[in-house]
Amino acid sequence: MAEQKKKPKTVRKNVKKKQKEKIDSLLILKVVFALLVVAVIVLSIMVVKVKQEHKNDIKSNIVIPIVNKESEAPFSVNLRALNSGNNEYIFKITNYNSNKINQEDLNYYIDVQNTTDTEITLTRYDSTENLFLNKPETTIEGGKVSKDEKQDLYYVVKIMTPGKLTKDDYVNIKVRAVK
Repeated sequence: MAEQKKKPKTVRKNVKKKQKEKIDSLLILKVVFALLVVAVIVLSIMVVKVKQEHKNDIKSNIVIPIVNKESEAPFSVNLRALNSGNNEYIFKITNYNSNKINQEDLNYYIDVQNTTDTEITLTRYDSTENLFLNKPETTIEGGKVSKDEKQDLYYVVKIMTPGKLTKDDYVNIKVRAVK
C-alpha cells in the first residue's frame, strides 16, 4: 500500500489559469462588442442627419456648375423621349463644383433653341412664368450666382403641345457665364 496516488498541485493551477484566461478573453470580447454597438449607433445617427439634409433636394437630370467666368455648358434635350417620359426635364445650375465655390459674382444666361413645331416652356422650379417665348431662339437672362455661399437654381423644361416628333428633334440649351 505504498502506492498512494497524490493529486498533483499543478493541475489545479492549470485549471485556475485556464478559467482566468477564459474570463479575460470573455471580458475582452464583451468590450469589443460594446464598442462595435456604439460605432453602429454613431454611424446610424450620421446617416440619418445626412438624409435629412438632402431630403428636400430636387432630383435634376443634369447639374451645370458655373465656377469660371466665360464658361459655357451646352446640352440638348430629346423631345421625343421627353414626350414619352414624365414630360419634364430639370436642370440645376450651381455656383460650386465639389467643394470649390465661386470667388466672384457671375452673371449667367440661358440660350434656348427650338426649331421644331413642338411648344415648350422653360420655367424656374416652383414658378409658372414661362421664360421661353416659343421663338426659334431665345436668350434668357438668368441673373447672378453669388460668391462664397453654395447656391442651387433649378429650371424645368416641359412640353406644352407636342408637334410631329421624330427621333432627331432636340431643344438645344446653353448655359453661359460672364463676369
